[in-house]
Amino acid sequence: MRPVISCEGAPRDVGGDQGRACAAVLGAHYDGLPGLERARLRLGRVAPATRRLARDLARHFPRQAEAIDGMARMARVPRAWLVERLARELPEASAGAALAAGPELAAGAALAARTTAAGLILRRSAPEGGFRSLELTTPWLTGSLAGVSEAGLAVAVVRDPRGAASTACTAPAILLAQDCLHRFESLEGALDWCLGRPASGPATLVLADADGEVAGVSISRETRSVLRPADGMILAGGSPDAATPEAVKALREAAPLTPASLVRGLVSDVAALDPLNRRIGLAEIDGVVEWVALEG
Repeated sequence: MRPVISCEGAPRDVGGDQGRACAAVLGAHYDGLPGLERARLRLGRVAPATRRLARDLARHFPRQAEAIDGMARMARVPRAWLVERLARELPEASAGAALAAGPELAAGAALAARTTAAGLILRRSAPEGGFRSLELTTPWLTGSLAGVSEAGLAVAVVRDPRGAASTACTAPAILLAQDCLHRFESLEGALDWCLGRPASGPATLVLADADGEVAGVSISRETRSVLRPADGMILAGGSPDAATPEAVKALREAAPLTPASLVRGLVSDVAALDPLNRRIGLAEIDGVVEWVALEG
């Protein structure tokens, strides 16, 4: 059984729980930096772009900014280093493909999915004043790359290789996925939030809910648009031609979509998000599927 970390309470406590659980991994990466680099980060000497990112996080994602504080304290690493990692490594960590499929393709219930990579962790979050959720993330990221909430909402987010970054806000739009999981019980409410909140793309979020509805949001520079399923499916991210008619056709021919058929269609390890049953299925190339439920 894959281990799952648990984080609960106020934002600093949530971040602190993750920092404690991931202290060995975070500490090893930080200790591997050159001595002068570690000293610079301990003193908080960062580039202007990093200072701007920290400012935008505090302004537009205050709960996640506080969670970073808690993570840094409990993992005994500089906060400045975690913010720098967000800027430098999130584009690579968020690469991949995401999918949302309606009931006609997913055995009678909506399904979302995201390709996975090495080094990701599962996290159960119980935020103060928000919905509980099960999430896929990295040890250093307060947001999530995919998840499902107790309200029956599933969200997966990927960086869009075809888009351009916003010049107005440097906080990455990928962090919106966490807001969707913790704040909203309806898909439409999450869409409205993603359309209106300041954040920098390029990114695409796909969403599915327990009622069988699917949709998405594309974010690029100053433009945002709602994505509705074509022939029951939304496919985003990956290479620039990932969402070609041929790719969509191959996945449709694999219906009813399951974690195993998604692995074949996306040619990668996959996290399948089941909003109806509040669980995530981790499927590997060799065909092994492991279901992890929100309730544990």
